[in-house]
Formats: sequence, C-alpha cells, structure tokens
Amino acid sequence: MNHLRISVSLFCAITLMAQSAKALEGTVEYHPFHSDIAGDKELSVYLPPGYEDSQLTYPIVYALHGAGAGVNNRSLFGGYVGNPGFVPIQEIADDLIIRGQINPMIIVSPTLPSVVTTSPNDAWANYFFQDIVPYVDRNFRTITHRESRGIFGFSKGGGDSAVLAFRRPDLFSMVGLSAGVSFNYNTATRDYNASEYPIRFWIWHGRNDIYVSFSISENLVRLLEIDGLEYVLVAEDAGHVECVSEPVVTELITYFSGVFGGPQVAVDKCNKLAEKWARIKLGE
Repeated sequence: MNHLRISVSLFCAITLMAQSAKALEGTVEYHPFHSDIAGDKELSVYLPPGYEDSQLTYPIVYALHGAGAGVNNRSLFGGYVGNPGFVPIQEIADDLIIRGQINPMIIVSPTLPSVVTTSPNDAWANYFFQDIVPYVDRNFRTITHRESRGIFGFSKGGGDSAVLAFRRPDLFSMVGLSAGVSFNYNTATRDYNASEYPIRFWIWHGRNDIYVSFSISENLVRLLEIDGLEYVLVAEDAGHVECVSEPVVTELITYFSGVFGGPQVAVDKCNKLAEKWARIKLGE
C-alpha cells in the first residue's frame, strides 16, 4: 500500500511538472490557407506562453525570411538554410518571456519568395496586405492598432519589411532590418507622411558582410536622419550569416517589446470590457 501511495504521489508530481513546463512554452502553429493572389499558402504562427489560457490581445510582429533555396515561412522556426547554429525564434522568445525580459507577443512568418518592390501592382505586397494581415487579425487575438504592430526581416526580408511598412505606415510603427538589402528609398517614401505615421527603425549589420554591403545600412541611416525618423543602428565586426544569430534576434525583439508594451484587455466596439480578464503575470 505504501508503494502504491508513493507511486501515485510520484505520478502526480511528474504530471504537475509536465503541465508547468508546458505553461512556460509558447506554441508554433502552421496554418494553410488559400489566396486568390498567391494560391495555396501557409503561415507560421508563434503564440506566446499563456495565450491559450487568457483572453488578452497581444502585440503582433511579422518576421520575414531571407532569400535562398528552401527558405520559407518555416525557416525561422526550424533550421535556417546555411546557418547550422541557428536557434529557432520561438525558443528565443520563450526564454525571454519567461525571464521577464520581453512582453508576450505573437510572431507570424509568411513565405515571400521574391523581393517585394515599391510598385503598387507588386503581387507579393498585395498578397501580404489583402490576405495575410486580415487573416491573422481574424484568427488570432492581435492588438490591431499600429503602435502594437511591427515587421522585421533578415537580408532580403529586411528590405521587404521596410518597403511594406512605408507602403502601409498606418499598419506598422516599427521596422527591423538585419543586414537588409537595398531598396529604392525615395520611391518607397514618395507618399509617406512621417509626421502622421512616424516609424522607428532597428538596424543591424555586420561590417564584414560580403553579400550585403554595410554601406547599404549606412546610406539608409542617412536617409532616415533627413526625414527625422528614429533609428537604432547596431554595427558589429561580423559577416552575413550572423544576421539571423541568437544575439541579433534577441536584441531585435527585445527592442520591439520595449516599444510595444504588453498584452491588453480586449474591449468591444462600445469600448466596454467584453469580460473581466486579468492580465498575464509571469514569474509570480
């Protein structure tokens, strides 16, 4: 009987430990959907720890991959081609959230195989705005005002992020470029009103990058200064592969979180609380 009592207690303890560990992890979901513009596609969605047990709304960040064979919406959440030491972004986010170093956020990564251009007829930009953003806001508890929505990318994805943000500054208040490729700044900002929709930029670039010249980020900074836009430039003695390294991703999303703040209690259209929802409290 004593052995049975000990076994039951041990089982309960193991179960509680497993439940506790699960509560400290976010989840990654892969959502297939159809786009009239781009056909059948898939989105990778990171939901932070506590999402399932709350009814809060969360800041939303779009993460854009770089170029290369085999790189797609799953790359940032699994193995990144050409970077065997890559740490999946959900592991970095989980660790920072549990440590209380960032606020919980939703991270979404689509597949954008071609460079997004400044053309109003660009198919991938239209796919992003007409299909991806509405889908995410319909299916997940996102904070939908621009102050809690950002976009960042690596290499090609960095240039894509800036182009998309300048095209719809009403949607984004933050842009992150990690070794971002060059884009036509003057064309991208032709209809952009900086005083109405100020955008903050976080920029990382390795001085030893032989694929995307460091001068691209230097030139971008000069243009941002002319327009009076706030930016942070992190320059390191590193190459291109480091643009998706754990330290860079950590610093990037930490900066975003500091600007966005944390989850919010949702309200209905009459600005009344839909329910009495408590805020998530971590580490207590």
